[in-house]
Amino acid sequence: MKKTILALTALAAFATMPHTAMAQSSGKTISKVGSSCPSGFSSSSSKCVSQGDAVAVHKVGGSSCPSGFTSSGGNKYCVSTKSGQKVRLKGSSSCPSGYESSGSNKYCIK
Repeated sequence: MKKTILALTALAAFATMPHTAMAQSSGKTISKVGSSCPSGFSSSSSKCVSQGDAVAVHKVGGSSCPSGFTSSGGNKYCVSTKSGQKVRLKGSSSCPSGYESSGSNKYCIK
């Protein structure tokens, strides 16, 4: 009984986390959404790993990808179109210093 309560408590805590906290990963290795990876990435267990210089971020809802990124992987990811780009999900606050808002105000790019 104690194990069940503990498991339910942990599940409830995870379920109430803000969506952006669960989808923060971006870069050359990102968590896989479903069974597909974006273009230029290979599948490795529950991750997608870049096969070159591309970086990717999980696409937020119906938003557009940020400037310099294109939709990929069944419209689940945004992938950089040139090397050296940096991206992060914006969340509820403003972008950090050196980053600018882009992609329906959902992403911060550098």
